[in-house]
Amino acid sequence: MDIYILTDGVSEDFSEKTTLEITNHPNLDRIASLGTLGLYEPTRRIFVPNPETYVVFPYFFGLNPKNNPGRAGLELLGAGIDIKEFPNCVIYRILPKEYDVRKGWDKAPKVKDELKTLEIIERIKKEFGNNTQTVKSIISKKGNIWCLCSKEKESLDDYLSVLQFEASKHDLNVYPALFQDFIPPDQSISQKNKILYGWTIGSLLEGFRLAGIQIKQPYDINENHLFNYSMKLEDILNRVIPLMEKQLGTNSSNIIYFKEPSSTSRKKTREDKIIAINYIDVIIGKIINKFNGQNVNLFVLGDHQSNIGIERTFHGPTIYSYCNLQNKLIRQISFNERKATEMSNVIEQAELIKDISLFSKY
Repeated sequence: MDIYILTDGVSEDFSEKTTLEITNHPNLDRIASLGTLGLYEPTRRIFVPNPETYVVFPYFFGLNPKNNPGRAGLELLGAGIDIKEFPNCVIYRILPKEYDVRKGWDKAPKVKDELKTLEIIERIKKEFGNNTQTVKSIISKKGNIWCLCSKEKESLDDYLSVLQFEASKHDLNVYPALFQDFIPPDQSISQKNKILYGWTIGSLLEGFRLAGIQIKQPYDINENHLFNYSMKLEDILNRVIPLMEKQLGTNSSNIIYFKEPSSTSRKKTREDKIIAINYIDVIIGKIINKFNGQNVNLFVLGDHQSNIGIERTFHGPTIYSYCNLQNKLIRQISFNERKATEMSNVIEQAELIKDISLFSKY
């Protein structure tokens, strides 16, 4: 049995001391000491300079980036749209003309007259009929992002041109981004039973579905409960660990996802990220205590670097570690980026996936 701990944004640029270096995390250290610690270069989609969580993590479970439709396609899938029929996907933002986009998308204002914006979009949707599909992004808290897909590229281009023309009449600009053509994945991605226990919504969740992962999230806890550590710890103890116990002795992948390190990096402070890492370490400790000595492979994977106070992610190596809980402790290693550089060379994600596959053969 495999258990994957997916840590969104736990790693940082280690030109200076990182949060992992200054944080006490004995259970993460135990995994590194029992097995392998290293750094890998997360995959990136073509024409996209930085790694994206909804591409990196599903790739570990068989969803090749070439088959990942990107944020737009994944959100459209979540809205019930068949993107096999509408394989050309893009997101677009609608912003006031006076906004200087060089300030960054994260600082872009909310849509002032949302009803007028929706009216424009609905009118264009009717004009293009069954050739396109549009949904408002569930990720955008500012209400300025939409997802669009079309049956052919010409319809996509025409839609965006008409939208820009109509929006300009109301002192708005349209900014399309993240174009992606959907190439359906091979349906026989993996023979393993793959289960996500929580907690996420949106594009990452749909990426997991495309990778053939079963979703067993509690109806009352999801990504909206970020930082409710006590609620999630109780869920781990009372729901997740008992469910994983039933998978013992099977060829299964059990997956737990943590968004907190990324969110604390971007929106909060180093002190908050320390709390997030400590929380993950406590949960890993509960898992180790339950399965210690069993034939269980435990993986801890980062997706990208998330530096304190910076909204966007950057291209660069991130941390990973894995072990088998039957191993005996033969050394003491701290789980951090600098120690990982001492242990091995940086490898590509495809190489790490191959190494994990060889290690976790049942």
